[in-house]
Amino acid sequence: FLDAIHGDTCELGALLALSSLRRSELLAVTPAHVAKDGSSVFVSGAVVFDENNKLTHKAENKTVKSERTVPVLIPRLQELLKNIDRSEKFIVNDRPETNLRTADFFYHLPEELIAQHPMEQRDHSRLMVLDREAKTIDHKHFYDILDYIREGDVLVINNSKVIPARLYGHAEGREEAMVELLLLRQRGDDLWETLVKPGKRARIGMKMVFGGGTLVATVEDIVEEGNRLVRLEYDKNCYANVYDMLAEVGVMPLPPYITEKLRDKSRYQTVYAKREGSAAAPTAGLHFTPELLEKIRAKGVGYGEVTLHVGLGTFRPVKTEDIEDHHMDFEAFTVPP
Repeated sequence: FLDAIHGDTCELGALLALSSLRRSELLAVTPAHVAKDGSSVFVSGAVVFDENNKLTHKAENKTVKSERTVPVLIPRLQELLKNIDRSEKFIVNDRPETNLRTADFFYHLPEELIAQHPMEQRDHSRLMVLDREAKTIDHKHFYDILDYIREGDVLVINNSKVIPARLYGHAEGREEAMVELLLLRQRGDDLWETLVKPGKRARIGMKMVFGGGTLVATVEDIVEEGNRLVRLEYDKNCYANVYDMLAEVGVMPLPPYITEKLRDKSRYQTVYAKREGSAAAPTAGLHFTPELLEKIRAKGVGYGEVTLHVGLGTFRPVKTEDIEDHHMDFEAFTVPP
């Protein structure tokens, strides 16, 4: 919730909805930075309602400033947090203890069985159906999912959109010093948390050039797990926003087991992708088509959308022997009312 106060920023977690707030007072913030004096809040996506302070903001990838109302946020949150019953659980995944080891999940997957290109028709991909009661396995096509969805069920999709987050360039002034940059999440105006390769070369102050000079990225800090905070500089007169620029300079961040070049960027997006922010596709949804979704609705199935931006965790291998010791990267999410 209120993770830490350090330096000039106060970092808020993915979702804050305190029970001591009245229904009219809801603060929901996806990764944000709040100036310590409360003069501004940068949010990648937030809705703030505060009836007492008459503060209402809807923001997406922008800095929200207010002379009168925003400064009350920090002391207001600190006051609320002091009054929380620490024994009460908020967002906690209750699960039994396990002695499972990472090795228990190992299995052999021949490289030649890993598809390098998508099916021409999305819903013609294969679907494996496990019947837990009959203990049978059936091999179907994805469009057969209609046989397993019933009237009264609810289909909830993730409308996050993958950004061309992988950038290939070189150190400024040294074209032979190649670098690779993977954008993970936006942390401020043109400030991004990134993964840089080779990491040892990416010292604070280093400048990297991409797209023949279209984009210059400067390393400003080194944070958890060795990730770099970089400041992006590009001609804002030529591009409507950072995503417009990335569409020209960046490439889709395919997983490492896909070695073939992606011919059509749209095939690494779901058909319902709307909100930019993912560093990888929510792959379970790649097989839906507009026609299949219409057939599902026609069966009387409910339909809802959430946004969960897929982050570094989807790329990070599990290196610990005990799965409990693996560090899980956080991901920003939004659940609409």
